[in-house]
Amino acid sequence: MIRKAAACAVIALLAAAGGAAAGPPGPLHPLPRQRQRFFTFDRDAAGGLPAGLDFGIVGRGPAVHWEVRRDARAPSAPNVLVQTGQTAGGDNLALALVAGLTAADAELTVRFMPLGGQEAQGAGFIYRYQDPENFYLVWANGKDETCLLTRVKKGKFKILDTQDAIVTGGVWHTLHLVFAKNTYAIYLDEELVMAGKDKGLLAPGRVGLCIRGDASASFDDFQVSD
Repeated sequence: MIRKAAACAVIALLAAAGGAAAGPPGPLHPLPRQRQRFFTFDRDAAGGLPAGLDFGIVGRGPAVHWEVRRDARAPSAPNVLVQTGQTAGGDNLALALVAGLTAADAELTVRFMPLGGQEAQGAGFIYRYQDPENFYLVWANGKDETCLLTRVKKGKFKILDTQDAIVTGGVWHTLHLVFAKNTYAIYLDEELVMAGKDKGLLAPGRVGLCIRGDASASFDDFQVSD
């Protein structure tokens, strides 16, 4: 479940500070919500693709493979969504975008478990996705134990923020993002990792899950509120 009291803290905090947040956010009013979507994958057939998500690639990724699988250890058993293939590495991404939804302001949370990868080990979010050359990327990487926010504009990747973060393979983690206007806050396992401002891409866009390079991961309990 999304922790609204924590996730919606960024806007007033940043407005008061005039920039990036230096510590845990204080209390403030939650963002208004009109729509909520939940993906537990438990009603989807194992071996197939789940309803309500569109799958795509940024760059090259002929070996990408998404499917619903049974996992008795899942946070909400019996099913999870798994990406077990890989893109061509580097900045190539495998995407699972929420169908029929575009948003300028939203809140996302997901449980994920890194399964492997030589170059990258983790999972992330895509938001304000316009096309393969314009979007934001949140990536929690166990390979170098970092969490980063990247803006991709006209095909150029620019890291906006990066912080140390513990991401352990074979362990379930929670990734949580809230973004509104030019502000953002990112939480990993209920701890604030980063918060700040960026006005590079403000138009509404699609949101979803992503896998980078040769990483593979399981996902469960994906929730989107906007």
